[in-house]
Amino acid sequence: MKKLLVYILPIALVFTFAACVSDVGNTPEPSNNGETTASSTENDTITSLVMNQEDAQELKVGKTFKSYVKVEPSKFDAGHVEFVVMHPEIASVEKGTDTSGAVWFTVTAKAPGKTGVYAQTPDGQIKTKPIAITIYE
Repeated sequence: MKKLLVYILPIALVFTFAACVSDVGNTPEPSNNGETTASSTENDTITSLVMNQEDAQELKVGKTFKSYVKVEPSKFDAGHVEFVVMHPEIASVEKGTDTSGAVWFTVTAKAPGKTGVYAQTPDGQIKTKPIAITIYE
């Protein structure tokens, strides 16, 4: 039995090594000048967007409000979430960091008035309810 293992083990190692070496040349070449791109799967297609806080907000000119939008599924492409302010002359909105299942945003009060902020997918098919924002001096 020991003699059989002495002969079989080196042969098995040679075949394993040969299989690994033959697969080296089959690595796909990167596209887009070496940039890697994520493939689109069902897991990163957004199915739901919900504001973490839907209560109306009041801000003084120059102040900010931070919150986040919940995203389903939790694995998603953050580029597929955008924020819209209804009256950009009154407030601005800036996308912040994304975490598993959420994207943070900051609203900055620019001028007195009323506006709203919501999140949506780039095609506008999925939207949150807007957060009403009143800005005062």
